Amino acid sequence: MAILLTRPNRPVSIDTIVDALWEDEPPKTAVKNVQVYIHHLRRALGSADRIVRQSPGYRLVVHPGELDAQRFADLARAGRTAEDPAGLLREALGLWQGDEAYDGIHDIPLIRTETRRLGEARIAVIQDLIDADLRHGRLAHLTAELTALTNRYPLREGLWARLMTALYHCRRQAEALRVYERARRIIADETGLDPGQELRDLQQMILTAQPATDALFEVPRMLPGDVADFTGRSTELASAEESLRRPGSDAAPVRLVAVSGRGGIGKTAFAVHLAHRVEEAYDGGQLYASMSGTRPGEVLGIFLRLLGVAAGDIPDGVEDRATLYRHRLARRRVLVVLDNVDSKAQIMPLLPGSGACAVLTTSRGRLGGLPGAHAIDLDALPPGDGHRLLNKITGTRDLGEAADALLRLCAGLPLALRIVGAQLATRPHRTPAELVERLNDERDRLDVLRHGDLAVRATFEISYRALSAAARRLFRLLGLLEVPDFAAWTAAAVLDTTAERAQELLDEVIDARLLDAASGRYRFHDLVRIYAGERAQEEEPEAERTAALRRAFGGWLAFTDAAHRAAGDGVYAADETPRWHPEIAAEAFTRSSIVEVRTECRALVATVAQSAALGMTGHCWQLALGGVPIFAQGNFVDEWTAAQECAFEACVAAGDRRGQAAMFYMRGLLHDWRRRHPECRDSLSRALEIFDDLGDRHGSALAVHRLASNERLAGRVTEAIALSRRAHHLLHALGDHGAAADALVQVGVVHLESGDATSAVEVLDEAMRQAVEHDATLVLAQGAYWISAAQIDLGRLDDAARSHAILEDFVRRVGSPTAEVYAHYSRGLLDAARGERDPARERLESALNIAREIEDPLMQVRVLCTLGDLHPSRETAALYLYEAAEIAEELRMPLWQALAAEALGRLHAERGDHDAARAAWRYAHDLFVRIGSPRAEDVARLLEARTAHTR
Repeated sequence: MAILLTRPNRPVSIDTIVDALWEDEPPKTAVKNVQVYIHHLRRALGSADRIVRQSPGYRLVVHPGELDAQRFADLARAGRTAEDPAGLLREALGLWQGDEAYDGIHDIPLIRTETRRLGEARIAVIQDLIDADLRHGRLAHLTAELTALTNRYPLREGLWARLMTALYHCRRQAEALRVYERARRIIADETGLDPGQELRDLQQMILTAQPATDALFEVPRMLPGDVADFTGRSTELASAEESLRRPGSDAAPVRLVAVSGRGGIGKTAFAVHLAHRVEEAYDGGQLYASMSGTRPGEVLGIFLRLLGVAAGDIPDGVEDRATLYRHRLARRRVLVVLDNVDSKAQIMPLLPGSGACAVLTTSRGRLGGLPGAHAIDLDALPPGDGHRLLNKITGTRDLGEAADALLRLCAGLPLALRIVGAQLATRPHRTPAELVERLNDERDRLDVLRHGDLAVRATFEISYRALSAAARRLFRLLGLLEVPDFAAWTAAAVLDTTAERAQELLDEVIDARLLDAASGRYRFHDLVRIYAGERAQEEEPEAERTAALRRAFGGWLAFTDAAHRAAGDGVYAADETPRWHPEIAAEAFTRSSIVEVRTECRALVATVAQSAALGMTGHCWQLALGGVPIFAQGNFVDEWTAAQECAFEACVAAGDRRGQAAMFYMRGLLHDWRRRHPECRDSLSRALEIFDDLGDRHGSALAVHRLASNERLAGRVTEAIALSRRAHHLLHALGDHGAAADALVQVGVVHLESGDATSAVEVLDEAMRQAVEHDATLVLAQGAYWISAAQIDLGRLDDAARSHAILEDFVRRVGSPTAEVYAHYSRGLLDAARGERDPARERLESALNIAREIEDPLMQVRVLCTLGDLHPSRETAALYLYEAAEIAEELRMPLWQALAAEALGRLHAERGDHDAARAAWRYAHDLFVRIGSPRAEDVARLLEARTAHTR
């Protein structure tokens, strides 16, 4: 219960509870034990609703006024702003029963930490109450009370100073000086140090018989008022609060929390709210300054006056002021809040020298080089917090379905949400739906997002104007791209500069918080992108805007060309559509991991749509076709479909027949990927017809190559071999060597599936040699997969293992689910051939699970047929084979229908069901004959043998 009470109304993780209860030696049943304890606590509280399960643990529901610690903090906070806080502070202290919280359970580290925090807060309130009594002349009880407190807390110099002041006010100067001597001895004995500046100044004042003054105890309270509707940021608040509450000492480094984030993200509100949450930990006061456009010397002058330095005693130079400032803060616990910081250099003179103090900064850019700083980077509010903020601002007004749309259109930016909320709250005659309609138009959105002195555009303008001219131009041109994110080379393309120069300018824009970076990609906040686009429209001539987009699209085309070459698909392009510096994009592709290559998928789909809208049809269809190896690698079927449909419509509208042929070809590839073979054949035939009509030899060769694969899968052996040989010859003559090697792989596969493993190995070996020569890595992996299967059929298991290792290496680099299916299946075949049936089944079952997840029916058929041959249970084996036959029939793939039927025949024969075996083999024989497969002869021999056996 105590652990949950340390974080009321906030979830406490199960790991935290376990660590707190058992530290380094939790029992194996620790989690179960926690569940039991929670059950007993719920019963004791009389309601299961008081402790709720909330990821990652449990949350204790505490209602207002129920928790003494919270009431204590509320009263203390209220007392600090009251004219005479004594009554409130006494009420707060009256909540304590003894000197320590959680008495009797301090053996739990988490409780010890909370006890120390509450103890510090209690001392701070005691000191505030004493200060109030001193200011109002209530001295009668103070000397006795302070004497007791200094005995209990002998190293707290603030208590000694208050005792000396109380005695001095009572005209007991000699006693006050004796108290100083006593304090000096104790501090020296315990720490080896002299008293701090505060005590020494007070002693000097008494020695020189200056009039009694309260100036030393005028604690600066400069914080702006807390934000009444502050919402969310619980994780960031907890992290920052923990840092600011960490015990500090004069000799320790100053604690520093640096909050950063783009304009409008709520940095000031966060910092002010955080400062109010921890103010009781800083009994020396809180200093605050907005640093935007302000010189450090000016701020130091203000702070020094608040710290009791007369205006005439403040030095002129910044260094001298900083020295006096550090001197005044020595041995005092003061929180310094520096808002809207422009640079690290601006705040260095304002950092205290004492670790008893702490500094809280806000800035748009991250303040690098601050030693020991705890960085907090604020991002957009998540939807739940955004909803709550809107509800707090608009009050009881029902936003209905418009709430989600408003959150989306404001993109989680707190400033935008505040503006929208203020408009709805102050204009009851306007409906939320009307506001959504206005915000939906990107051209007007930033105009709508202003209310009174709040404006989203204005806050972005500040950051934009601070950039260098080159960085501003990069920002503008990037705003033309309608992509969700992009790589660094894209910035080089829009500026037509080197990658190194583009990176320098990207860093400048990122530092200004006008661009976000993560995992090698860059993205705009939605509202910032709209602002960047506005700047481009207003400041860049139309010709420059168009040229920048052509360079960017040309860069993506060069990137996808590299992807096609690696896949061995062939690069099919329109000569009149230029690539932007192919060597830069190719280098970017080579350096990119497989995961990084896949991240271009969404950007490609967006560029297809944007180029279509701009009438750049050549770019449009080439970008769509260029994305195929990336779509395939990540199994991005929806994106593949969207790109093809968009580009096809653009080509039809523009009358671009070559583009239409390319998009029929792309549609055929998509149908092939989805195992829709009749549709694939139709699309590829249509593409071939147009390519032939246009005299486009390369397009025709690629279409023939894919038609050959389709014929193979349909079981038409003769046609498949003839088309593959023709495609290989054409592609090789055209210099598309990767695609030519892939066509040769198809020839080898046809031989293998026809039962001629020897010819298959010869052809596949040559195909792999060509793939290696021309860096067609995907073709090499596919060749390795098929040649391994052929070598297994020939009993060459060592060779098969070496071939399989090539496939495994490719899968490790690619990490694609599709590639994993083939690797598991290939290894399962190898294990089965070695007689390792259990490992083989495990591999094959893994392959089947993945094939089902990615919806690859052909691989499901292959794996099911093999499992049917291997499974020790004939009933289970039969189920596998029946399922394989059903899927093959749905796919209209007679070859695999026949293979499944042949395997079922063997299974029936093993079970002694000769009639069922003959029926299955007859069905398989008829199918093999229909597609011209040599396997028909093998099945005929099985039928003959079975007929003779049963006579």
